[in-house]
Amino acid sequence: MRRQADLRARLGYPALMSRSMLPTPTVASLLRIALAIVLTIVALKVTVRRLDHFAWRYNSYDFDQLFDWGTRYRAGQDIWSPHQEGELRPGEPRRIYNQPPAFVEAFAPLTLLDKPTAHWISQIAQLAFLALALWLVARQIDPPLDTATVVIFIALALMFQSVRKMLFNGQLSPLLLLSMVIAWICARRGRPAAAGLSLAIGTLVKLYPGALAVYFLLRKRWSVLWWTGGFFLVGVVATGIDKWLRMPLSHEYDLWLVAHVSKNSIALLPNVYAWGASLAKGGAPPWIAVIAVTLILDIGVVAVLFWATSRAANDSVSDGLVFGLWLIGMVLVSPLAYWSELVLLFPAYIFASVAAWRLSTSGRAFPGLGVVAGAILIGICAAIELIKALPYFQPRLLAALLTFIGTTIILRSWIDAESLAPADVRTRS
Repeated sequence: MRRQADLRARLGYPALMSRSMLPTPTVASLLRIALAIVLTIVALKVTVRRLDHFAWRYNSYDFDQLFDWGTRYRAGQDIWSPHQEGELRPGEPRRIYNQPPAFVEAFAPLTLLDKPTAHWISQIAQLAFLALALWLVARQIDPPLDTATVVIFIALALMFQSVRKMLFNGQLSPLLLLSMVIAWICARRGRPAAAGLSLAIGTLVKLYPGALAVYFLLRKRWSVLWWTGGFFLVGVVATGIDKWLRMPLSHEYDLWLVAHVSKNSIALLPNVYAWGASLAKGGAPPWIAVIAVTLILDIGVVAVLFWATSRAANDSVSDGLVFGLWLIGMVLVSPLAYWSELVLLFPAYIFASVAAWRLSTSGRAFPGLGVVAGAILIGICAAIELIKALPYFQPRLLAALLTFIGTTIILRSWIDAESLAPADVRTRS
């Protein structure tokens, strides 16, 4: 019992601290419940206002383009073929389909409805996916968080500017987040088939969730990899191998995107290109320099991911911090990650907050500086997302980078704290 109490104190369980330093459990619970109710009311008000404010966006980019693709696909047209010269009006956005075939297969049924109805269904579905993903993430933490704390996390997330941008552009980022969260949880619970199916669905829809397979590889969860590969292969065959081969991969199309979307991008490549363009006299930086700088930064991100995955234990907080880092890494490395995909940072916010709180209430001076530094960096990013006065803070990349660095610092502190815990508990899942 003494050994267990010592561990609980090390990991920061408030119940073991001096009663004079903390409110009684009843008062603390009531305060959390009251805060959860207030934040929920505010979050619902903000969300409803956003849905109403963006209701007209069914005729605008990106939803209009998705609906156009789905409609033409159901009509039997080849949406992967480039438009002929003169086919597009000046100023009209490109409509070359640049998503995997499974994406349009999943979206096409919405085009059976009128566009405004389909837009409403899509928006509400994404909000539901986001709330469910965050609920699953928060409830995975051991020992489990109380319901009020989980509600507080979700309510705060719904008020972030990245969620606003997701609704503005009709993006499907929460669906991808949910697929990866379910895969991670199922893998931890010893259900490799379900984990593989969920990760394969996310990969079929958007490709880059497949990068999470490297995380499972380093964690030596081999069965998850086999199931993912099998389900992905079945999905490719079911949606048509010929369609996958016709996906546009032209250099011209990618260059146009990189050069024109840097304002809303949070990936390293477009931002490095934009920075280079601002310094270059001709307005177009040499691609060799852009690629070299991007590769150096990418290698740094990957090195941190490999270190974190190899060093972290399998307890829920350690593994959750690593999982959060991998999601941020995907956003940074993927060349076509936009503002709305900052919602993939939410697991890192949750796990870093819980780890920082438990470490700070452990009653020990160690590892104070690391926890404070990491919490400050992540807190700055959260504050920027929540402050309405800064809705167009630039660059988006900075928020992802600061969160990545802050989460890494907190993970390092958590690993150091775990090394002082009894061996039988360090291996606890």
